[in-house]
Amino acid sequence: AGAFEGFSRLIEELEAKCTVAELLATGPVQTQFCDNQLVRMVLPVMEEDRSVRILRAPDALYFAQHEICSFYAGQEDFERALPEVRRLYDLARSSMQSHFALINVLARLERYDEVIEVARHGLCIASDRPSIGYLFYRLAFAYWNCDQLELALACYRLVPRGEESGGSAQEEMQGLMNEMGVIKPPTFEEAVETIRKAGLELPPVPAVTNQLADAAVQLVDNGFFFLARVCIFQMWRTMGNDELGSLNRSLG
Repeated sequence: AGAFEGFSRLIEELEAKCTVAELLATGPVQTQFCDNQLVRMVLPVMEEDRSVRILRAPDALYFAQHEICSFYAGQEDFERALPEVRRLYDLARSSMQSHFALINVLARLERYDEVIEVARHGLCIASDRPSIGYLFYRLAFAYWNCDQLELALACYRLVPRGEESGGSAQEEMQGLMNEMGVIKPPTFEEAVETIRKAGLELPPVPAVTNQLADAAVQLVDNGFFFLARVCIFQMWRTMGNDELGSLNRSLG
């Protein structure tokens, strides 16, 4: 209880400091937490107004909020966890971990329409295979529970094999196929077309790849070769493009 109260006080203090920083800003600002460089680079994709400056949220604020979310989830008190995990999500809207945390609580509350909304948002900014796989996996189960079976099947099919969620996705996909009376899963191309009709692009979406490509060019121009390689490696590992592979090696 003492630790919980300590986290709560810390959050109040740090949120107050963030509010002061926002009030003192001379232009439009937004306070956000980014858990790595790539997440920070993708932030502009989410903001239509490019004049908005991002103020960095303190690491301690994010992790204290995460601890409170974990506490309630560990107690299986998901109703009390929900507003806390929403605060975490609002603080780190480009972080995959905040998406996962909110999705997990919403799923335990069987609020599958909201799971779909959060997972779709995550897929619009995701760039790494494990995150893309997990989001498609949770999206598939949510669509299944909303009786959108074709979409669910397509999402299961698009979970990259070899990722952590791949085995579970294959098992659940087989169960869904049995329910649907389907013998063969859709091809990759058929699954992509199904989600496209539902307004989803196969990630990483062009806005994200363009943002990372632009960032890589600017980083190289300014001598930051390691960070440029991080951008290129991420796109290469996800997209499997030979040219990206060659470029990645040239920066090594």
